[in-house]
Amino acid sequence: MAIRAYSNTKIIEVLWYPPIFDWIKCNTDGAAGGIPSNVACGGIFRNNEVECIGCFARNLGLGSSLFVELSGAMHAIEIAHSKGWFNFWLETDSMLVMLAFKSISLVPWRIRTR
Repeated sequence: MAIRAYSNTKIIEVLWYPPIFDWIKCNTDGAAGGIPSNVACGGIFRNNEVECIGCFARNLGLGSSLFVELSGAMHAIEIAHSKGWFNFWLETDSMLVMLAFKSISLVPWRIRTR
């Protein structure tokens, strides 16, 4: 078995900006290996002073990348609401999550009732 090395042909710089005063920002992400596969999600909450004020990680069992990304975003929103963080900024790298918040028909039935 040969080991194949892949080179990165394009490097994209990504900058993180803290939230404005009195806001909480959460960055979420999900991990999935295929359809379906074992999936997990996580998130980190930071204030305007860039202090970590909370985080979460969840194993979600079997699912798709859309399911795991949406679950992470929804869990972050639920945590923010339960803590009274109503000035809340959610950041995700998933365009599908953004589209799902605009159209419920994209949301898998398994999490639509949440």
